[in-house]
Amino acid sequence: IAGMKRHSMDIKLKTSNSRDGRFTLLTSDILSDTGAYASLGGPILNLCMEHICGVYKIPNVDVTGKAVYTNNGFSAAYRGFGATQATVAIESQVDIIARELNIDPIDFRLMNALERGDIAGLGYKMVLSVGVKKVLEAMKKHPLYINRKRIKEELSDLPEYKRKYIKRGVGVAVCMQGCCLGVGLPDYAGA
Repeated sequence: IAGMKRHSMDIKLKTSNSRDGRFTLLTSDILSDTGAYASLGGPILNLCMEHICGVYKIPNVDVTGKAVYTNNGFSAAYRGFGATQATVAIESQVDIIARELNIDPIDFRLMNALERGDIAGLGYKMVLSVGVKKVLEAMKKHPLYINRKRIKEELSDLPEYKRKYIKRGVGVAVCMQGCCLGVGLPDYAGA
């Protein structure tokens, strides 16, 4: 009631893929609730738009965004600075597509992951190291992922009365975080 909140966003996301699962298109329309004052609403929306393609190679991208004033208290920056909302949207979409295509969620991510030298969704070149494939390969070998079906079904350590209420699962999500405050804002550093 008395403090700031993260920008709530309504993100419409549409993607298409080739038959083998590679991304071919992403369109997104983002509506961000900046509350009663602009604060950092614009830069946070910029970062959300930058990150809506996630860590994936997507050759055709059309992204629009609007930050709107509402009667809510003002929104502010939190860890992630707009990338958090984008990551929830694209990673949820990736899970849906992988399930529909009957492809392992990590294999789907590996197939579409950006590498050094690739052009990211909004047209900038990935010049520095891009470690997403190494992270995904390590995740695929991890006991949590290997045993995810057993972990999901195993509830014997819980009392009987809790078993119908508690669910377990193992999920996968990856993201990147752009640095700085976004387009057009001075972001100085010094030593």
